[in-house]
Amino acid sequence: MNRSITKFALILLASAGVAQTVYAQPAEQTLAGFKQIAQAAPGFQGFSAARGEQFFKSTHGGDWSCSTCHTQNPAAQGKHTKTDKPIKPLAPAANAERFTDPAKVEKWFKRNCNDVLNRACTPLEKGDVLTFLLSVPKSKEIAMRKYILTALSLCAMLFAAGAQASGEVFAATNPKWKSECASCHIAYPARLLPAESWRALMGGLDKHFGTDASVDAVTNAEILAFLEKNASRRKPEPVAKPTLRITETRWYIKEHDEVAARTWKDPRVKSAANCAACHTQAENGDFSERTLRVPK
Repeated sequence: MNRSITKFALILLASAGVAQTVYAQPAEQTLAGFKQIAQAAPGFQGFSAARGEQFFKSTHGGDWSCSTCHTQNPAAQGKHTKTDKPIKPLAPAANAERFTDPAKVEKWFKRNCNDVLNRACTPLEKGDVLTFLLSVPKSKEIAMRKYILTALSLCAMLFAAGAQASGEVFAATNPKWKSECASCHIAYPARLLPAESWRALMGGLDKHFGTDASVDAVTNAEILAFLEKNASRRKPEPVAKPTLRITETRWYIKEHDEVAARTWKDPRVKSAANCAACHTQAENGDFSERTLRVPK
């Protein structure tokens, strides 16, 4: 390998730990916004980290709590309870991007409060939870993991082979599709379903396999346009209604017909929709055999 490229890579890796990202606003400013709203209510005496922690870890009479997906330690990586999708740490000390985008903050409070409480959260509840999360310290393990992942990502950008020429690597991407669709599971490549299936899915996001995944009309239109443009061109399947699950398509069934029954039952796999359990680079659109690692 060319020494100058290697040297350049080392410089980038060395700087990975010090690079700073500018966000819309600090999490503390988001908290101040909650306080401005909450203090209008009679009897407001400030937010409480203790109340926030109790709220975060309680199921409130239902099946889920915030910690179901985000763990008892919000500074650690979580995992979506239905899809097993890894979730970045929720505590701002461990993930500086958290609670910096007001629109995203409101969107996720709306979805998650509905999942946990079956109602919207009050400004007091939001403020208590964020106060608790801001009090959670950053662990050395999390910091080291982030540094290693950053370093590996930079190396991959510099040294990755030209695998995109393969039919098993899906390079088409869109920022909003990536942001919205990868929040609970991997952003499934557009080519895995035909256009009519994507239209049906995007038209029913309010009841997306038991979850309200609604987005605003502009975002919905942009994502749908991307999905339609890059959808599967395979011969349509003889079904009365559009197939909504990738795992039920003929292509998927044929591709996975050699997978042993014990593999599907493996707790590390859990669901046929959990592509990342075997396809280690699925999140990057790479489903090639060179990145395939079936749990043993």
